Amino acid sequence: MISEILNIEKSIDIITKTKFFSDDSPKYRLKSVYLEHQLIANIDFPIRLINACKSLNIFNLEKLLNTNYFEFLTLENCGRISIIKSQSKFIDYFQENYSSQIIDLELLNDSENLNSNNENKILSKQEIYPFFSNYRNILEKISIEIPQNKLLTKINEFNWGIRFSKFLNHHTEIENIKDLLNVHPKYILNFRNVGLMSIKESQEILIHFLSIGVTPEEKINSNLEDMILSKFNKFITNERNRNCFLEYFNFYCNSKYTLDEIGKRFKLTRERVRQIVENIERIIFRDKIILKDIFEEIEKRSCITEINVYLMKLVEQKQISGNKIVFFYNLITNNIKYNKFFLLDNDFILIKNNLSLLSKVFMEINNSIVIMISHLKEPVLISELLFKLKDIHEIENNNSDFYLNLECLKYLEKKYKKFHLVNDLVYNEMLYNILFGSRIKEIVYYCMVFINEPIHFKILTDFIKKRNKKLKHINNSSVSIALNSSDKYIMTDWGVYSLKRDGKLEYLSAVDAIINLLKEKSPLLEKQIVNLLREKYSDWNIKAALINNLNKKFIKIGNDLYDLKN
Repeated sequence: MISEILNIEKSIDIITKTKFFSDDSPKYRLKSVYLEHQLIANIDFPIRLINACKSLNIFNLEKLLNTNYFEFLTLENCGRISIIKSQSKFIDYFQENYSSQIIDLELLNDSENLNSNNENKILSKQEIYPFFSNYRNILEKISIEIPQNKLLTKINEFNWGIRFSKFLNHHTEIENIKDLLNVHPKYILNFRNVGLMSIKESQEILIHFLSIGVTPEEKINSNLEDMILSKFNKFITNERNRNCFLEYFNFYCNSKYTLDEIGKRFKLTRERVRQIVENIERIIFRDKIILKDIFEEIEKRSCITEINVYLMKLVEQKQISGNKIVFFYNLITNNIKYNKFFLLDNDFILIKNNLSLLSKVFMEINNSIVIMISHLKEPVLISELLFKLKDIHEIENNNSDFYLNLECLKYLEKKYKKFHLVNDLVYNEMLYNILFGSRIKEIVYYCMVFINEPIHFKILTDFIKKRNKKLKHINNSSVSIALNSSDKYIMTDWGVYSLKRDGKLEYLSAVDAIINLLKEKSPLLEKQIVNLLREKYSDWNIKAALINNLNKKFIKIGNDLYDLKN
């Protein structure tokens, strides 16, 4: 243990031995009262490190130094360059603010390491597969006992990403899968230009290889995916060309490779890669040899299919892997360009030979929905709406489920924009804007339509706050400006607004009515005035007229009696 007042050289030497600077001394942690009170914000760190510190709940410099830099590397958007820049900025800051009178540093044995629990968790994973130490629930993806023939598979047989390939080319000692499984991600992250995304892509490729064909049950569950891949292997015999196409269509990862990146990987020009992809598209898409089964099912299941919903159902049925959704999405959408029987519209697949009928049916269904929900002040359950629509519309061949389903409603929502689906509920335009809108002028208008009577702008502000989570901090002036800047409203009294329709005043101020009433009967209690005028005016309008004109047109006698001012 070091515990003394040190000069700047020795102080920096201690700092560079901390976990944030070095991976060689995990047994020590720094203790410093001075650094404990120095905030992260005091140093001009890169924004990526600042965001990483927030994620790890690190707010002072002492905790930063006692955090292993590998923990930062495992976070997205915080790479090796950010760490190196931050280390340099820390040293510069320390040198500028160094004073032997206030700097106190102690390097202690880390027997009470705050992160020991987390390290133990990592170790428990490392005992199985160090390469997957940062991967959650890895044992749910692959078996503990991997067949020997898979462990001895050569590394160069896989289509790794460009950056990860450079790491493997540099480390020739990693020859097979067994060697790679024993490499911890933190050592890979230290290699230049290899980040967390490159490691995740490589892990997904390895998981796919280790999980496919482990048991007969898995083969059955991934039947559709295996069948399509076998067709690829059968019709596209050139392995290089096949891999170019698969990488372009995101087979190995969800991030898209450019033609240039694929070309560098296979030592081809960008134009040559484009030609290869285009030729394979013509073979497998125009001849419809690859996705024939998928499109046959799409044609039978519904008049309209949302691609992502369909793919998620295939994942649930274990027909395709969850990490292949982007690949199949790209295959299907590109196939439709060559398919004369289907049309793609906003991620929805429509059957072309039913297009004229669909347009008519969809228009009728949309009009029915608008009529059913436009006057409602509460949302409707989707299931209830579908049930009512099936009663109203007589679909030919009694095939209502084919035309009336959730995907149909989603399509109508996007196409006509007359209603909105949120979770299991259907909202009309008025309700949706009141609850989920973000434009103040539109929300104010729909709230006025919803209330449909004169209202004070302050009460209207509270009405919006209680219902719209996005505008819970809206202020009175914003609402007042929205009301005054539009010709849709009139001020019936001070601060009280109502709708104006057809250029006529829908509501008159209650002041004149109160004056006429008091000329006939006076004095009157406030309660009596409200009751006598309630048929034409709202309670709020009457009370506001009394309060705002007190001592101007009315006088108050006693507690509640009102009379005309002489």
